[in-house]
Amino acid sequence: MAAKKKVAAEAAKKKAAAEAAKKKAAALAAKEKAEAERLARAAVAEKKKRDQARAAADKKLRRARAKVPPPAGPMHPTRGYKYTCFACGLKFYDMNRPEPTCPTCEEDQRDRPLNVTPPAPTPRKAAAVRPMAPLLDEDEIAPADDNAAAGDEAQGVAQDPATAIFDDPGQASETDES
Repeated sequence: MAAKKKVAAEAAKKKAAAEAAKKKAAALAAKEKAEAERLARAAVAEKKKRDQARAAADKKLRRARAKVPPPAGPMHPTRGYKYTCFACGLKFYDMNRPEPTCPTCEEDQRDRPLNVTPPAPTPRKAAAVRPMAPLLDEDEIAPADDNAAAGDEAQGVAQDPATAIFDDPGQASETDES
């Protein structure tokens, strides 16, 4: 009988060891499953966080775009507004499209930084100032060439200060009469 008890005890030990191994494997599987679920929840939370950040950035961009006024100047009936690209400096028309994008660099002109001032125009060269002919008073006599004065006196025409200023003597006589 002792042998039967011994065999039964060994069988019970083996059975208990097998059950313990099953429990251990089940606990390990449950632990791995819980870890996988935690990682999945973390990935979903990270994706949700990125989506919210992207949505907030898009909302901020839409608000900023709403504040950007259309460019100064009249709108061309077929070509739309004229823009100067803030990224590459190209001048272009928006062709009445809702998004004014530069044809060369594809930058949306509504994304123009608000605090950037346009570059100052290059200064133009000053126009050369021509001196004006001095105006003579009625009391002053215009200096004349000796040859011209001699010719006028020979013809009997007196040198008049009003006629000295004007090329056309008829124009000088009109001013004298008034």
